[in-house]
Amino acid sequence: MHTLIERLYKEDNKRSLLSELRQGIKEKDGFGIVFDRVCEDTDFFLSLLSHEDPKTRKNVALLLGELGIEEALTALWEAYEAETQLFVKSSYLTALSHLDYDNLLPSLHERYTFLSSAELTEENRKHFEEELRVLNDMLVAKEGINTHIFKGYLNEHDCILLTNRNYKEITANQLTEEQILPFASGVRVKTTNLKKVLEIRTYSELLFVIPGMEVCPGAPDAAAKKIAASALVEMLKKDHKGFLPFYFRLEIKSKQPLDKKALFAKRLSAAIEQATNRTLINSPHDYEFEIRMIEDKNGNFHALVKYMTIPEVRFDYRQEHVAASIKPSTAALLVELAKEYMVKDAQVLDPFCGVATMLIERQMVVKANTSYGIDTSVEAIEKAKQNTLNAGQIIHFVNRNFFTFSHEYLFDEIFTNMPWAMGKISKNDIYDLYNRFFKQAKTVMKPQGTIILYTHDADLARHFGLQSGYTIKKSYPISEKEGTALMIFQ
Repeated sequence: MHTLIERLYKEDNKRSLLSELRQGIKEKDGFGIVFDRVCEDTDFFLSLLSHEDPKTRKNVALLLGELGIEEALTALWEAYEAETQLFVKSSYLTALSHLDYDNLLPSLHERYTFLSSAELTEENRKHFEEELRVLNDMLVAKEGINTHIFKGYLNEHDCILLTNRNYKEITANQLTEEQILPFASGVRVKTTNLKKVLEIRTYSELLFVIPGMEVCPGAPDAAAKKIAASALVEMLKKDHKGFLPFYFRLEIKSKQPLDKKALFAKRLSAAIEQATNRTLINSPHDYEFEIRMIEDKNGNFHALVKYMTIPEVRFDYRQEHVAASIKPSTAALLVELAKEYMVKDAQVLDPFCGVATMLIERQMVVKANTSYGIDTSVEAIEKAKQNTLNAGQIIHFVNRNFFTFSHEYLFDEIFTNMPWAMGKISKNDIYDLYNRFFKQAKTVMKPQGTIILYTHDADLARHFGLQSGYTIKKSYPISEKEGTALMIFQ
């Protein structure tokens, strides 16, 4: 790194040398070496902000920002204002974003307002949009967004509740007065009582259909015009307290390669801002709603909306989780499927309880007498205790291996999410676990007890369950992709 800096003083190819320095500060000890040298001779590096080569100006600006050289703030802003090459200007802003730019906020707002109303041409569009993106990120980072409060619980909404494709009726049957419409991956419902819909536990996501929205073409500009011409902004205003703008992110559901999806999202988000006169602003890390673009087989897109402004209270007890934790909506679905086999006031055991999601969701629907959760992980047990406290329930937890567990009385039911091969757990480990599980279950359960298990290894469960003398009362395929099933043994 020392040699690179010495060459920077002597040689003319400063653009490439600065680029190498920027790469070098990412390596071990590189940052400290370059930081010390820049601090020793800050004036030299600041002088390069006036270099005749625009890419040299760009690289030195980014280097100063990445190093966090606070003394460079004024020079960077002055260079930004003086810069004539549009492709360089956003780099000064990126550099400034690493520094303490609080005093520049009025000037950043002024520039943002100017660019927002500037006439776009083929020559300036790309560069103005990039500048606006960085300016917006800088302003949001310091000031946050003007968060809107959702108020539209009694408004008429056309909603889509995403559910397990195999059991859409589980969710549909919990809707009474609403108009239910066909939908491939869930339940589509028209309602004026959103609070009642929000209480349902078996859907994974709630999306909103934009009134009058047609299919969007695959070209970003054309899709943005469709979205801007729709009733989206009116829907947002009607459902929320507060003033424009609204902040959004894009989620692209497409079979396109990742790089093409990313490029499409970048172009579409900029086009939406422009087409809506920035009443909608793209803010990927701090946003109020998501526009979900779902590509169809013809290359067109269907646009749906997911509000982040609606408080999610269904599973607010689940503040803690671990890598293997089941999704609460999946656990709720399992309970609904298995509830006819559950007995009220039963003694219930979960031998692989994790953070207790399964036991908590069971108790929500069918009250147990006593519930026990066992897990070998201290972390999981502690998190399970916290989640249970949040849920206002009583569950007894034991940090122990199920295969060494015994109890003074026998249990009526085992209700569990079985471990599966992941991380350090091999397929051989899982084979051995299932082999031992059904044998151990007999020692802790009543003779007519029931095992309700969620499994990623249905063949192993079937084989060892039958081998141990259990009868399979029911088997529900849950996810073909993940190979999961809910199985009920007695």
